[in-house]
Amino acid sequence: MNVLMINFMMYFVYTILSFKKNWTLNIHNLISCWFTLIAFLGYLSVATGIYGQVYGEFVTFPIEPYIFAFIAFVIFMLPFKRFNVKDIELENFPRIDDEKINNIAKILIILFSLYFIVLFSAALHCLSYQGHEVYESVHSDGVRLYKFNFIEEQIFGKIGLIYNSLSSLLLFYCLYSLILDKKGIYTKRNMLAICLIFACILCGNIAAGARGGIFFFAITVSIVIIPFYRYFPKRVKQKFNLLIMVLLGLFLVYSLAMTISRFEDSNVESPIESIFRYLGEPFPNLGSQFWDKVRMHPMGMRMYSTIMQNFFGIDSKAQSLGDSHVYWQWVTGVPVLVYKTIWGDFYFEFGIFVGSLVMGIYVLLLWLFLRKSQAINFFTIPILYYYIELATIGPMYFGKRDEYHTKVLILCMISCWIITKLLKNKNNGKEILHK
Repeated sequence: MNVLMINFMMYFVYTILSFKKNWTLNIHNLISCWFTLIAFLGYLSVATGIYGQVYGEFVTFPIEPYIFAFIAFVIFMLPFKRFNVKDIELENFPRIDDEKINNIAKILIILFSLYFIVLFSAALHCLSYQGHEVYESVHSDGVRLYKFNFIEEQIFGKIGLIYNSLSSLLLFYCLYSLILDKKGIYTKRNMLAICLIFACILCGNIAAGARGGIFFFAITVSIVIIPFYRYFPKRVKQKFNLLIMVLLGLFLVYSLAMTISRFEDSNVESPIESIFRYLGEPFPNLGSQFWDKVRMHPMGMRMYSTIMQNFFGIDSKAQSLGDSHVYWQWVTGVPVLVYKTIWGDFYFEFGIFVGSLVMGIYVLLLWLFLRKSQAINFFTIPILYYYIELATIGPMYFGKRDEYHTKVLILCMISCWIITKLLKNKNNGKEILHK
């Protein structure tokens, strides 16, 4: 049997067994479905010849990397298995009429509104350019087409960091409030907050000339929202359906425009084929482009470049992400830019055993924060969402690298501690949502 088919079957069997335990679209099962889908697209992209158009027809796929990657996947999923339950269990969630929490929600909405205004200005400016021009400027030249003034720079940097650390807390709380707010007192505020969170991501990616960021964010919020959806009152479902249709329309229009702009002149693949190959290449790349081909493992110098360079006093000459890719491809002898799965990224960086160990540290950290309960704990939402984002991009690569995401991780941990202190005297207890 084809190696990529065997790879797909491993994830498929894992997913079927997960659903056999609980036939529910919970966080664990949705993540498992997502990995399985990408594994299937990997097989399909090779079987249909689309992968071969770019990487050559005579590529081989040894079984070893796929076994290592699957074992790493099973270990990675262990903390999420706590959420493989029929009904959502919530712990330490504050009452929806808690004045302190509602004031914090208002403050976050104001801060995120300022962040949105800056991102909207940047996105509006970038829409006057071709999609590929925006992308090349950011990724190849290392500069944004929209120049922030001093105030905008501060908002983008500082409030942006708060957004990436606490928007998940606001999102979860608003979903919870939409379910329990039977009289609809806070519905407008909750929908405004959710729309604001979505709009920031959309504008941020337009300003960066990125299409993947919006797509992966859509997968992330789907993993968060779908388990809650069946508990929403009918009036809330109607509003959500409208919101989803509007956002999906905007996403499709932008993504197609970006894809056509970047690939319309390609002699290798059509724009539609590029999307299919984009989603289907990670697992084939792992075996054909990376396994046993890395000349030298960077040992953290690429994955945590800024941190390592500051620690060792190295002055990097890379002016952009594109420069970094070119440099590390020259050093390692493999195409750094392409997707290679989360385990493949750690393998590329550290080798088989050290890479697996470093990835295991991330899993251990999530395990420690989630504790033993099967409930979603309000205190730990920032760290949980961080790892859901990690899982969303996981079939492609390790998406939480370098100094910025390390800062976000630290802020998420600090946020968990602060939330615990703020609500430690609240007797919120545990609640099980029922349809």
